[in-house]
Amino acid sequence: MGKTMAVIPVHNEAPTIASVVLATRAYLPVIVVDDASEDGSGQQAVASGAIGLTLPRHCGKGEALRRGFAEALRRGATTVVTLDGDGQHDPRDIPHLLAASQRWPESIIIGGRLNNAEAIPLPRFYAMQVASFWINWLGQCQVQDTQSGFRLYPATVLRTLRLRHGGFLFESELLMKASQAGWRVREIPMRAVYPPGRTSQYRPLRDGIPLTAYMLYRGLCFWPVQCWLACRGWLLEDKAVRYHVWRCTCVAALATMLLPLLGLCALAYLCAGHVGRWLLAATIRRFYDPRLLAHPPAVTRVLHDRYRLKRWKLV
Repeated sequence: MGKTMAVIPVHNEAPTIASVVLATRAYLPVIVVDDASEDGSGQQAVASGAIGLTLPRHCGKGEALRRGFAEALRRGATTVVTLDGDGQHDPRDIPHLLAASQRWPESIIIGGRLNNAEAIPLPRFYAMQVASFWINWLGQCQVQDTQSGFRLYPATVLRTLRLRHGGFLFESELLMKASQAGWRVREIPMRAVYPPGRTSQYRPLRDGIPLTAYMLYRGLCFWPVQCWLACRGWLLEDKAVRYHVWRCTCVAALATMLLPLLGLCALAYLCAGHVGRWLLAATIRRFYDPRLLAHPPAVTRVLHDRYRLKRWKLV
């Protein structure tokens, strides 16, 4: 399979980073990128046996991953596993990612957390659902948890993609552009751990607004492509492909038109407590569930083989 290395971005995760590094080193060499932590996280990681890199200032998760990928590739890695330093991902699941990579070589493997959805904080779960809906549409992929940081990347993906954004947007951009360029994205279930009292580095306003703006921009750019796909799909003799292309077009069109409603429901959630939460949950479940865009594997193969989106210079 070649050489695999783990990359762990970390910012102020001193309570957990040492145990995460020790558990991960049982399977892989570890690179920890310290994003200018103020609590000694980087030093603890190095003391636990990790290769340590330190950013001179706080640059966000995306830049930490970018630096970690570059170092792993420099050291000859053919695949890279990423996980978070807060203990959310169990390193004992790394063999599952490696086994999936052997089964699906040259695919991105994601450890999806939605089998354990009840443990995910509610605002984060809603954001995950909406982001996954748009990424699945834009990338023409089939992933329920596009926001999971527990992933395996082939080195060729990391070398060839041109990524412009940082922060939490980095992983979404990587996944979407990889799928548009024809890379297969596979998802396997994983258990996520959310220890009581631990706070996520993700901030709904600080991180959610750039992601929302990016998805809106990419969506506007993608609609001509979606219309082209729909027209080409109508001419196909394969009725299954034709049906699913048109169904996804209608689902995406309705979701696009209802974006103002989604915004109002999110505002109601922030201001109206239980009633607002019910409205937001109902809207997401009805119009923004990623499963609404699901189609059979045979249709996925046709979409990837015939309509690879890099020809539209979207990647």
